[in-house]
Amino acid sequence: MKRIMIIVLFLVLLGLLAQQTRLTKLYDKNMGKPGFSSSEIDLNSMSFEWENDENSESVREVLKEIDRIYVLKYNDHLEGGKSSSDEFYEKLQKEISRDDYTEVATFNSNGDGIWLYFLKDSDPNKIREVAMVMHGDIETTMISITGNLDLKNIDTQKLM
Repeated sequence: MKRIMIIVLFLVLLGLLAQQTRLTKLYDKNMGKPGFSSSEIDLNSMSFEWENDENSESVREVLKEIDRIYVLKYNDHLEGGKSSSDEFYEKLQKEISRDDYTEVATFNSNGDGIWLYFLKDSDPNKIREVAMVMHGDIETTMISITGNLDLKNIDTQKLM
């Protein structure tokens, strides 16, 4: 009996670890550290008044596929000519380059940048994570949306 309990516990832990991505692990590692502010939103435990509107079916379908939204922001002063924000941005880029993230959009203006990435699932029509990284002179922000997003359900014409 003890052996079965250990096996079940191991499988549960393995399942939990398999759901994490490199960016959500980075979120967990830095949450609560000095200079960082963080928010984690569990959409499965929330409800919205507009959900009862019959015209919001497309939005509801997309939201059902989202597990969590992670927001991690680093804002710190300059140290020795190099911003600590630059160091955090470099860590983010290192984690993104290690995995199968695909850069889908880049926006640059006056030294600030915004990058959008997809992390595909084993199913080619599914996205496991949508990540946005925003980097400026003194601040770097990462937004990670995890779940099992089906590209077929993301029809911008229906969502608007």
